[in-house]
Amino acid sequence: MIAFYYEISKLISNIRVISDYRAKSEIDRGEQNIIPSVNLVDDPIAEKLLEDAGAEIALIMSGYFDGLVDEEGNELEGYEFDVTYLDEETYQATENCMVFRLNMPSSFNTKLIGSIDRSIKSALENFVLYKFFMMVHFEPGTYEKNYNEDLEKIRYYIHQRTSPIKRAYKLY
Repeated sequence: MIAFYYEISKLISNIRVISDYRAKSEIDRGEQNIIPSVNLVDDPIAEKLLEDAGAEIALIMSGYFDGLVDEEGNELEGYEFDVTYLDEETYQATENCMVFRLNMPSSFNTKLIGSIDRSIKSALENFVLYKFFMMVHFEPGTYEKNYNEDLEKIRYYIHQRTSPIKRAYKLY
């Protein structure tokens, strides 16, 4: 089982930094329409958008949610929001997290775990920025495009194997 977990407060902090930078760059260019910063958004809205993003990403990975169990044999959910995550290797607890757990086949290319992690994090951030700018009737810029590209990367990475899948039959 592979687990990806993200602290909600850190994600919101990253989103605010990106939003502030975009607002600053618009001001520096002399734009009349000031881009609102995600700092103006209260955390419940940002958390709701993160939860929605997580649910959409979970749909992509739901094929790998089967058979998830912990060390005691208890069944686990593939996607959880606002939970305390306990790392099974270090036994370190992290509160206020969103967690994705995948039960990957043995032929899965484990070298791509870091790439999947970065793509999930990027997709979460881009989704919130895209939806936030849509909510305040402002051009979301490249955030929608980046979000869709991140989803495609996630799909691509989770389907990679260490060796090609071989057919069990002959064509001739």
